[in-house]
Amino acid sequence: MIAIVVLIIAVNIDSFFIGVSYGLRKYEDFYKLLLVAPPCGVLLMTVSYFGGEYLKVAFFEDWGSLVSGIIFFLLGLWLLISHFTHRYDHTSSKDLRKDMTWKEAFILALVLGVDAFVAGIGVGLAGFGYIVIPLVGLGTVVSMFKGYWLGSRDILTQVQYRDLIAAVILILLGISRVFV
Repeated sequence: MIAIVVLIIAVNIDSFFIGVSYGLRKYEDFYKLLLVAPPCGVLLMTVSYFGGEYLKVAFFEDWGSLVSGIIFFLLGLWLLISHFTHRYDHTSSKDLRKDMTWKEAFILALVLGVDAFVAGIGVGLAGFGYIVIPLVGLGTVVSMFKGYWLGSRDILTQVQYRDLIAAVILILLGISRVFV
């Protein structure tokens, strides 16, 4: 159960900080992203979950935890490397528009859905129940909404270490799947 909660947090930490970023800019039609991103992430995670289930049955019956742990670990390591090689403040942008196009919402939803897709393979291999998929979707809604609320209240002026936090969470999740 703890692993599932940690997974939901790790997959949705980007959604939270995207919400903060758009809240800081006071986007008036942020609802577009809230309508598009969760279903997109759920769809991508569903496809990859069943792919992971298939791989587990076909090739990795006894190796599911090991392989899923390695996937989570590598995803976390990739985020960690990205954090240190691409220092970029997600909250400051010269584009301070206060509206979001549907195209922008769909593109951002696909980008956010990549984490769910990769995590879905690991979840399928690890043998977590399919209940994780709607929980990740719900976590996306809550994360984005809370992030937007926080950002729009000007409580946060600068968000740092977003990628680092997500990386550490995924690395720890990966280690726990391999060794616990």
